[in-house]
Amino acid sequence: LELRESLGAAWNESQLFLRSGSSLQQEHLERLDLHRASVVIIPGADFELGGSELNDTRVVKTLLNLESHFKKRKPGTNVPCVVAELFDPRKVSIARRSISTSSEIIAGDRLISRLLSQSLRHSGVGPALLSLLTHREDTGLYLRGFPQFAGHSPRALINSFPKAVILGVVSMDGSEPIVQLNPDSEVILTEADRLIFLAPRYADCQPSAVPPMENPGAAELTLPPHPEPKQRRFLILGWSYKIPTLIAELLETSIGSFEITILSKIAKNDRQQALGHLEFTSRLTVRHVVGDYSLEQDLGKLNPHEFDHVLFLASGWLSNSEEADARTVMGLLLLRSLLEGHDNTPEVLTEVLDPDSAGVLGQTADVVFISPQLLSHLLAHVGLLPELNAVFDNLICSGGSEITLRMPADLGLDSNAITFAEVQAAAASRGCIGLGFYTAPYQASPRKLALNPDREQKRSLRVDDRIILLCSEGDGAGR
Repeated sequence: LELRESLGAAWNESQLFLRSGSSLQQEHLERLDLHRASVVIIPGADFELGGSELNDTRVVKTLLNLESHFKKRKPGTNVPCVVAELFDPRKVSIARRSISTSSEIIAGDRLISRLLSQSLRHSGVGPALLSLLTHREDTGLYLRGFPQFAGHSPRALINSFPKAVILGVVSMDGSEPIVQLNPDSEVILTEADRLIFLAPRYADCQPSAVPPMENPGAAELTLPPHPEPKQRRFLILGWSYKIPTLIAELLETSIGSFEITILSKIAKNDRQQALGHLEFTSRLTVRHVVGDYSLEQDLGKLNPHEFDHVLFLASGWLSNSEEADARTVMGLLLLRSLLEGHDNTPEVLTEVLDPDSAGVLGQTADVVFISPQLLSHLLAHVGLLPELNAVFDNLICSGGSEITLRMPADLGLDSNAITFAEVQAAAASRGCIGLGFYTAPYQASPRKLALNPDREQKRSLRVDDRIILLCSEGDGAGR
């Protein structure tokens, strides 16, 4: 009934089959006719199955059952690709060793933590990352090979694809994909390589008659550095098992220092024990405060307006997702009331577990992460194209190539009557890739994201509008 209501007109009883049983039982798996499947997806279930630890145990046991089932197959029988979701990234290696067939293991905590880390470090990039992961804004990531371009650099093809942006290249090293985002002019394509595109549809990843550039050359210019504050201050509200992974991701960054304050009802000793395996440096300090963020006397005494970012994390210690989201909504409403009257207010990032909760929040939060929905999108994308797991992993990890927002002046461009074609050319000359525009909220209008827009449409950008770039760390990312 839930699926039928969710799918609406897309519901088709002849295409969707539901079976009862347990993936932990061999005889139940044997009824699924797995040898005719293209892919087997094992999603995680946080609250429903007793929490993240029990979920990961279930997933690994299911992988072992699948391995045993596939070993019984007849010679020449098809073996599907297996895509599984774990919560704890430390158990990924165990999961991979549990099955010998083609598989992709998605670490849910690491994915969400990396998204949060990037959003905390680079104000405004959250919507762009969410769009790429969920195919929002009528655009998404696609892989496509073009043997005729072997011997050329991906940078030589910048003008050869009028409806798509080349983000990088995927090469195969044995069975493992090697991803290079924002490759320099020294990277040369082979016939087996596949290009990574940002495009509305797969069909739009088609070359035009424009030939590749003969010699794109190295980047001649550099982006000016961002004015970096001495220390960024983050306020985390709520305790979640994602926090150790989030802090570990911040520790991986090479630029900037961070002061983190965590307000939660969980005892300090329990939190410090959960963070005990991390090796802290002088660049990152953590302050633990015991209290309830839904109470004004607890949240107000921290002066939330003095922080650069405020992050609400869905509490993992509650009994269900509805209760966790209800607490988040209460805390968010209280935070907004405390921020009223202050000129400089922090960017508010919010994690919720139910898509309906995002609708209730409206414009209360600057960026909303619906964790289960994000992971479901990723499972679907990786199920259709396994190599996308490595692409997404490289796109949101610390270091390497990262998405950043820049002013037109940083690219030597006038903000009046600017085109995306001019952005692409200016970005390429600085060793970056132009992705689109980010329009800040203005009066009653919400912010707007335009990824891979029309090349020749002229735009006039206001003072708070930004250009979205994909840059390598040495070219200005992470600053």
